Amino acid sequence: MSAEVYSVLDKSKDSYSLWETLWSSNTTPWHLKEVCPFLLKNSSNLNFASPKRVFIPFCGKAAELKWFYDQGFEVVGVELIPIPVENFFKEQNLTFKIRELPWAKVYESSDQRIKIYVADIFSVEPEEVGKFDVIWGRADYTTVKIAEREKYSKLMKQLCKEKFLYFLCTLQFEVPVGRL
Repeated sequence: MSAEVYSVLDKSKDSYSLWETLWSSNTTPWHLKEVCPFLLKNSSNLNFASPKRVFIPFCGKAAELKWFYDQGFEVVGVELIPIPVENFFKEQNLTFKIRELPWAKVYESSDQRIKIYVADIFSVEPEEVGKFDVIWGRADYTTVKIAEREKYSKLMKQLCKEKFLYFLCTLQFEVPVGRL
């Protein structure tokens, strides 16, 4: 992790201020401008017959949002901060509307096939977002605090249809002492 990110970590009071500072300062070393090669390599032989729904937690402005959309999916993401969500719609030239829910602000494409909920991931109401055929998690698990991973896993299970595919692209790293 870069020194810039550690600097923000040290100064942030909470998760929201951390992510808001990182996105607003464009300190986003995790963000890929292109679709993740892991997804491209491992999705080529899969039957993505429509209609399919994909859930992308901690989606930011991920290129995979548009990639799944272009494959015919209904795409649902969750992101804590509105900055990357607004940037995604602008960069992809997609018109959108915003609606308010008690637990989230929803950014929705005009054809309603992309919905991004701006909310804390643990505020997600499964009844509202529905069930999914696919979950795309690139580094989502490493984003969740260790103490909250069981709770996160239970939420992901609630969001899966009976037959589902979970792409989990993660990494292992050592955190310097005192950083958790």
